[in-house]
Amino acid sequence: MDDRLETISRLVEEYSRRLVAYSRLICRDADLARDAVSDTFLKLCELDNIDIKTIGAWLYRTCRNQTIDILRKRKFIAEFDELQISELAEEPLSSDCMQKEYLLSLISKLPQRQQEILMLRYFAELKYSEIAETLNISSALVGVTISRAIETLKRQMQDENK
Repeated sequence: MDDRLETISRLVEEYSRRLVAYSRLICRDADLARDAVSDTFLKLCELDNIDIKTIGAWLYRTCRNQTIDILRKRKFIAEFDELQISELAEEPLSSDCMQKEYLLSLISKLPQRQQEILMLRYFAELKYSEIAETLNISSALVGVTISRAIETLKRQMQDENK
């Protein structure tokens, strides 16, 4: 197997599950998400040069665009839901499952952009620069959005504890 094919195979193995979960956050349909991820990897195969340093952000951005394109063709947009968020997270947020469910329920009440950025940061573990590249926004906006989302989550928790 040549180096290029080996690299693509490794990337498919490393990213496919996370990309399907990410796509499902957007479209809420497992089959549609798998289609979007397949299209993403087809586009990867068409790349002339694969830069390993930036390929993660490229894969997420391309997957997002493929998912949105499919949604546009089907003429519907869906919101995130808790089940799909929890499927995206490989590791528990805390040792207590009830706390995790509580936090996920609070996240699901945030605006969609904040949810998406939090998922990319804390579940997909992308850097600010990778999130910015994925969503075609500035790193500063990523930071501001994360900060505002966390402040909103803190307020929600404080309000519920009163």
